Amino acid sequence: MSAQPEALQRFQRERSEAIQAAILTAIRELDRAGQQVNVAAVARKAGVDRSYLYEHPDLLEQIRALSAARSTHRPARPAAEQASLASLRARLEVAHTELTRLRAENGDLRRALERGLGECWERDLDKRQ
Repeated sequence: MSAQPEALQRFQRERSEAIQAAILTAIRELDRAGQQVNVAAVARKAGVDRSYLYEHPDLLEQIRALSAARSTHRPARPAAEQASLASLRARLEVAHTELTRLRAENGDLRRALERGLGECWERDLDKRQ
């Protein structure tokens, strides 16, 4: 008869571990997708009752910490949309190259304008004489 209680305890332990794994997965997936992370959303995604989360302070703390971190910042973008450091560096390099080109073009245009104004001034001066 002692085999049944041990089997039941093992089953309950495995079930609890599976539920906690589902909850952690739900938290990660909601976060990566940029969705709101709160008790209701996590419970719905994990397929558990909200009371289960309230009975497990460690899981509840993770949810609240993530929710609080999000509320102090702009809404997070899904992980797939977040720019990588390499892509940000590439964009910065392109912007720097374009800035250098525009500065050179601006200098050329200023010199052309100076020449054109100088020629106009000389023509006006010749007409006055």
